[in-house]
Amino acid sequence: MTVKTKELREGRDILNSSADSARKKHELTKASVPGELKKFYGYEEMLGHVLRYGVPKADRTGTGTTGVHGYQLRFDLENGFPMVTTKKVFLKAVTYELLWLLKGDTNIRYLAQNGVKIWNDWPYKNYRESTSFLGETMDEFVQKIIEDESFSKKWGDLGPVYGKQWRNWKTPQLEAYDEGYTYLRIDQIQVAIDQLKREQETGVMNRRVIVVAWNPADINDMSKSGLPPCHCFFQFHSSLMSLEERRSHWAKKNNQVFSWSQEMGDDELDAAGAPFLKLDLQLYQRSCDIFLGVPFNIASYALLLMMVAQVTNMKPGEFIHDYGDLHIYSNHLDQVVEQLSRIPYPYPTIVIANRGQGIDGYMYSDFQIENYQCHPSIQGDVAV
Repeated sequence: MTVKTKELREGRDILNSSADSARKKHELTKASVPGELKKFYGYEEMLGHVLRYGVPKADRTGTGTTGVHGYQLRFDLENGFPMVTTKKVFLKAVTYELLWLLKGDTNIRYLAQNGVKIWNDWPYKNYRESTSFLGETMDEFVQKIIEDESFSKKWGDLGPVYGKQWRNWKTPQLEAYDEGYTYLRIDQIQVAIDQLKREQETGVMNRRVIVVAWNPADINDMSKSGLPPCHCFFQFHSSLMSLEERRSHWAKKNNQVFSWSQEMGDDELDAAGAPFLKLDLQLYQRSCDIFLGVPFNIASYALLLMMVAQVTNMKPGEFIHDYGDLHIYSNHLDQVVEQLSRIPYPYPTIVIANRGQGIDGYMYSDFQIENYQCHPSIQGDVAV
């Protein structure tokens, strides 16, 4: 047995002991969820599954995890907006980050200017380990990012992460312009929206409406400043709605009882501008911090689905979330036990203003959450 193998086994045993202790606490404190609330408890069931069946593993951060590989959750947006209710999820951070991604931005300055802290740890770590570090606290570092544009350009950029890949994917193909040649760029988000609109015009469903954030050529540059993409790629899928579905959706959208639209036929619904396609979004996430990150990811992609459905005049359908390495960090085990002791509330609803804006026209003020009842937040440290 090598020294390294011995260290790994000793680490495994320590992680196992911590997880076993958390499992025993969970059995004593776990919530008994009424049947009518089960449809709002998918995330928590997955959390319990990972706690119960997870195996220990050393990880890049040195924290240690308990995890499983492979799981799927499906959220029908007809049941409400899938925001976790057993702890508070901050929609402000979810919304600003999504708008930031859709801007194609990769610098934390926009987020910092709007009070969103979720990406601060990685640039601060890089700065703290550099020769330029002058002993600033995290708060002082972020303030310099906000106030000093040249400082933010040097230390606030995360590399070619999500926004760059979504909106400005660099290809090896050259194209001519006035001053010479440049590499052809692909705006994957706009391409996807154009493909979905074409489906409505042609009636031919497209199985290639995919957006990819995992660009092998850029992974090393992403790793230097931030993280290679955890949520790697997603696919849109549209399907025809039945006449009854169209009537029900149109009545709900217009704040009317179902009987208001039940006499309307397809032609009348078409004339009124009612959607005839339902849009689903399926995400594959390679690495999933189930306690801190996943509730945020669920809300973010459900919101993206709603935005793209609005832009393309489709009904939001299902958000399907596929997980790869699904893990609980060892310093989150007690928090997970506490969260699983709580009974969920029904999902809230999200209202998005429809000003006829395209995907680039959304503002933070366009989003309003209604009836979000939740338990208090539970704090946990980010593993960097």
